Amino acid sequence: MAIFSGTPFGLDIFTASVVLAIMIIPTIASISREIMIAVPQSQREAAYMLGATKWEVFKMAVVPYSKSGLVGASILGLGRAVGETMAITMLIGNATGQGAFPSSLFSPGQTLSSIIANEFPEAASGSLHMAALIGCGLILFAIAITINIVAQLLVSRVLKTHQGAILA
Repeated sequence: MAIFSGTPFGLDIFTASVVLAIMIIPTIASISREIMIAVPQSQREAAYMLGATKWEVFKMAVVPYSKSGLVGASILGLGRAVGETMAITMLIGNATGQGAFPSSLFSPGQTLSSIIANEFPEAASGSLHMAALIGCGLILFAIAITINIVAQLLVSRVLKTHQGAILA
């Protein structure tokens, strides 16, 4: 397969992806914990009274009740991943020119944030290069703010629940 071709030497898309996935785990885990704590105790007690085990309570009462909040936590983690700059800049290999479009997971690549971090010091003030970098920054900002707004809406929807009813 072409996606796995090339020599893995550490500065590539695969390494950057693994490190980024590990970096967003604390964000997702802490928000997910808060979402699951927000499930009303009466919801859990009702499942226990029906003879459910701890696992069944988690699977049948807690997860369905907090599903949209868990999706929101994952989206907030994605928002953090989109905005991450320096770790990815150092790990992705920063391909330029014809190699800028990667052909494999083990080839170097670029992200919007790494392009800005690498090229901003060299861009002349008022040049087309500077304008392009500012445009990249605005695109990155728009993506990150959209992701965060959607995630906050999903998380707040779950946190506003009380006794099984969603408060508008």
